[in-house]
Amino acid sequence: MRKLSDRLQSCADLVRRGAVAADVGTDHGYLALYLLETEICPFVYASDLREGPLSAARRSAAGSAVSDRIAFVRSDGLNNLDLGQIDTVILAGMGGDTIRAILEAEPAVLDGSKQLILQPQSKTAELRRYLGAGGFRVRRETLSRDGKFLYTAMDVQYDGTIRSFTPGRELVPEILAHDPLYEAYLNRERDRLRRTIAGLKQAACPDESTLAWFESALRELEAMEVSS
Repeated sequence: MRKLSDRLQSCADLVRRGAVAADVGTDHGYLALYLLETEICPFVYASDLREGPLSAARRSAAGSAVSDRIAFVRSDGLNNLDLGQIDTVILAGMGGDTIRAILEAEPAVLDGSKQLILQPQSKTAELRRYLGAGGFRVRRETLSRDGKFLYTAMDVQYDGTIRSFTPGRELVPEILAHDPLYEAYLNRERDRLRRTIAGLKQAACPDESTLAWFESALRELEAMEVSS
């Protein structure tokens, strides 16, 4: 049985057992193969935009006892995947802006039965804002540490309800409050905000609305820190 990094394990732990999954941006295919080897999924589509990663994933699967239950698909986002055959879509290892673009390009994700596992590497607040405004609900969310980096993984489903969040909650949602890594994540986001605000204030013509958003978020995170 292969062992995943903590980052990928946090995604695997959110996948519904028995789901047919699509690992989009599969890279070496480790997550896809793990889902099959642990019998979490009966079948997995491993897709990537580039042939190089797909070839690496094929090599990972070569000789595996589960190689007959994985399909390799070259696809730009979800374009070449038949979502009618897929229950769970995993989008990990990419920026929040890329995840948003992939979701926006495929109306089938608005099927309320689809599970979306999202793990943004950047622009997490922007992605959270998009999900809330787009009628997506974050059902579960967990943190993981991989080396010196912290990552969040979201279990998301469309329900049509519009949600809005304060700046602070776009960065550090309440759903994470009981996660063992919550304090470390909160501190990281607070320190990032302080550096960003300092940089904006040194700019010749800072964007006042952007600065106000960051300052509002910082006040919230500092209040969270006091109450945690």
